Amino acid sequence: MNVEIEEIFRNFKIENCLEKYQLTLIEEMQQNGLNEEEIIQSFLMIPNQKNMQTLGGGKNTLNITLDVVKKEFFELICGDKYATERQKIFDSKTHKAITTGITTKLSLVLSIEQAILYPIIVLLIPLLRKFGCESYKTVQTELENQKISLISDNNND
Repeated sequence: MNVEIEEIFRNFKIENCLEKYQLTLIEEMQQNGLNEEEIIQSFLMIPNQKNMQTLGGGKNTLNITLDVVKKEFFELICGDKYATERQKIFDSKTHKAITTGITTKLSLVLSIEQAILYPIIVLLIPLLRKFGCESYKTVQTELENQKISLISDNNND
Protein backbone atom coordinates (compact mmCIF):
# COMPACT_ATOMS: atom_id res chain seq x y z
CA MET A 1 0.00 0.00 0.00
CA ASN A 2 1.12 3.53 -0.62
CA VAL A 3 3.08 4.59 2.49
CA GLU A 4 1.17 7.87 2.78
CA ILE A 5 -2.19 6.11 2.68
CA GLU A 6 -0.99 3.44 5.10
CA GLU A 7 0.09 6.16 7.52
CA ILE A 8 -3.17 8.11 7.15
CA PHE A 9 -5.33 5.09 8.00
CA ARG A 10 -2.97 3.45 10.51
CA ASN A 11 -5.20 3.97 13.58
CA PHE A 12 -8.52 4.07 11.72
CA LYS A 13 -11.47 2.90 13.80
CA ILE A 14 -14.97 2.60 12.39
CA GLU A 15 -16.47 3.53 15.76
CA ASN A 16 -14.77 6.95 15.62
CA CYS A 17 -16.51 7.81 12.35
CA LEU A 18 -20.02 6.38 12.58
CA GLU A 19 -22.96 7.35 14.74
CA LYS A 20 -24.08 4.97 17.50
CA TYR A 21 -27.21 3.88 15.60
CA GLN A 22 -25.07 3.01 12.56
CA LEU A 23 -22.67 0.99 14.69
CA THR A 24 -25.57 -0.83 16.33
CA LEU A 25 -27.02 -1.68 12.91
CA ILE A 26 -23.65 -2.99 11.70
CA GLU A 27 -23.20 -5.07 14.87
CA GLU A 28 -26.67 -6.59 14.39
CA MET A 29 -25.85 -7.48 10.79
CA GLN A 30 -22.57 -9.09 11.88
CA GLN A 31 -24.42 -11.09 14.55
CA ASN A 32 -26.78 -12.28 11.81
CA GLY A 33 -23.79 -13.64 9.89
CA LEU A 34 -23.32 -10.96 7.25
CA ASN A 35 -19.76 -10.36 6.07
CA GLU A 36 -18.20 -6.96 5.28
CA GLU A 37 -19.36 -6.84 1.66
CA GLU A 38 -22.89 -7.98 2.51
CA ILE A 39 -23.14 -5.25 5.13
CA ILE A 40 -21.93 -2.64 2.66
CA GLN A 41 -24.39 -3.96 0.06
CA SER A 42 -27.23 -3.64 2.57
CA PHE A 43 -26.46 0.08 2.95
CA LEU A 44 -26.78 0.44 -0.82
CA MET A 45 -30.20 -1.20 -0.61
CA ILE A 46 -31.53 1.28 1.97
CA PRO A 47 -32.78 3.83 -0.60
CA ASN A 48 -34.73 1.08 -2.33
CA GLN A 49 -36.95 0.44 0.69
CA LYS A 50 -40.57 1.14 -0.23
CA ASN A 51 -41.39 3.02 2.96
CA MET A 52 -38.55 5.54 2.62
CA GLN A 53 -38.54 8.86 0.80
CA THR A 54 -35.45 10.49 -0.56
CA LEU A 55 -34.46 14.02 0.32
CA GLY A 56 -36.57 16.35 -1.80
CA GLY A 57 -39.30 13.71 -2.18
CA GLY A 58 -37.89 12.23 -5.40
CA LYS A 59 -38.16 8.66 -6.64
CA ASN A 60 -36.73 6.16 -4.23
CA THR A 61 -34.45 4.09 -6.43
CA LEU A 62 -30.72 3.67 -6.56
CA ASN A 63 -29.30 2.16 -9.70
CA ILE A 64 -25.72 1.62 -8.62
CA THR A 65 -23.82 -1.49 -7.67
CA LEU A 66 -21.27 -2.13 -4.97
CA ASP A 67 -18.69 -2.78 -7.70
CA VAL A 68 -19.19 0.73 -9.08
CA VAL A 69 -18.88 2.28 -5.61
CA LYS A 70 -15.73 0.26 -4.86
CA LYS A 71 -14.20 1.12 -8.22
CA GLU A 72 -14.65 4.87 -7.70
CA PHE A 73 -13.57 4.62 -4.05
CA PHE A 74 -10.33 2.86 -4.95
CA GLU A 75 -9.79 5.24 -7.88
CA LEU A 76 -10.06 8.15 -5.48
CA ILE A 77 -7.74 6.62 -2.90
CA CYS A 78 -5.28 4.75 -5.12
CA GLY A 79 -5.60 5.90 -8.71
CA ASP A 80 -4.50 8.86 -10.75
CA LYS A 81 -7.99 10.00 -11.75
CA TYR A 82 -8.62 12.01 -8.56
CA ALA A 83 -5.06 12.82 -7.45
CA THR A 84 -5.74 16.53 -6.86
CA GLU A 85 -8.95 15.91 -4.91
CA ARG A 86 -7.29 13.13 -2.91
CA GLN A 87 -4.49 15.42 -1.75
CA LYS A 88 -7.00 18.04 -0.58
CA ILE A 89 -8.99 15.39 1.29
CA PHE A 90 -5.88 13.89 2.90
CA ASP A 91 -4.83 17.31 4.15
CA SER A 92 -7.63 16.89 6.73
CA LYS A 93 -6.46 16.04 10.22
CA THR A 94 -9.03 13.49 11.40
CA HIS A 95 -10.40 10.25 10.00
CA LYS A 96 -13.92 11.63 10.24
CA ALA A 97 -12.92 14.66 8.12
CA ILE A 98 -11.17 12.41 5.60
CA THR A 99 -14.12 10.02 5.28
CA THR A 100 -16.46 13.00 4.97
CA GLY A 101 -14.26 14.43 2.19
CA ILE A 102 -14.22 11.11 0.36
CA THR A 103 -17.99 10.84 0.73
CA THR A 104 -18.58 14.37 -0.52
CA LYS A 105 -16.51 13.80 -3.66
CA LEU A 106 -17.94 10.38 -4.45
CA SER A 107 -21.54 11.42 -3.74
CA LEU A 108 -21.19 13.93 -6.58
CA VAL A 109 -19.55 11.41 -8.91
CA LEU A 110 -22.01 8.60 -8.15
CA SER A 111 -25.15 10.70 -7.56
CA ILE A 112 -25.77 9.09 -4.17
CA GLU A 113 -26.90 11.04 -1.14
CA GLN A 114 -24.09 11.54 1.35
CA ALA A 115 -26.18 10.09 4.19
CA ILE A 116 -26.39 6.78 2.31
CA LEU A 117 -22.81 6.79 1.05
CA TYR A 118 -21.00 7.80 4.25
CA PRO A 119 -21.29 4.47 6.16
CA ILE A 120 -20.32 2.63 2.97
CA ILE A 121 -17.14 4.70 2.68
CA VAL A 122 -16.31 4.13 6.35
CA LEU A 123 -16.76 0.38 5.88
CA LEU A 124 -14.58 0.36 2.75
CA ILE A 125 -11.56 1.77 4.62
CA PRO A 126 -10.80 -1.55 6.40
CA LEU A 127 -11.02 -3.32 3.01
CA LEU A 128 -8.53 -0.80 1.65
CA ARG A 129 -6.21 -1.51 4.57
CA LYS A 130 -6.66 -5.25 4.13
CA PHE A 131 -5.97 -5.42 0.39
CA GLY A 132 -4.04 -2.22 -0.31
CA CYS A 133 -3.73 -0.08 -3.39
CA GLU A 134 -1.31 -2.36 -5.22
CA SER A 135 -3.69 -5.32 -5.04
CA TYR A 136 -6.50 -3.12 -6.29
CA LYS A 137 -4.42 -1.88 -9.22
CA THR A 138 -3.41 -5.44 -10.14
CA VAL A 139 -7.03 -6.63 -10.10
CA GLN A 140 -8.21 -3.63 -12.14
CA THR A 141 -5.49 -4.20 -14.74
CA GLU A 142 -6.44 -7.88 -15.00
CA LEU A 143 -10.14 -7.03 -15.34
CA GLU A 144 -9.39 -4.49 -18.07
CA ASN A 145 -7.27 -7.07 -19.91
CA GLN A 146 -10.10 -9.61 -19.68
CA LYS A 147 -12.59 -7.03 -20.92
CA ILE A 148 -10.37 -6.17 -23.90
CA SER A 149 -9.91 -9.87 -24.62
CA LEU A 150 -13.67 -10.50 -24.51
CA ILE A 151 -14.34 -7.57 -26.82
CA SER A 152 -11.70 -8.81 -29.26
CA ASP A 153 -13.11 -12.35 -29.15
CA ASN A 154 -16.65 -11.08 -29.82
CA ASN A 155 -15.49 -8.96 -32.76
CA ASN A 156 -13.89 -12.03 -34.36
CA ASP A 157 -17.17 -13.97 -34.32
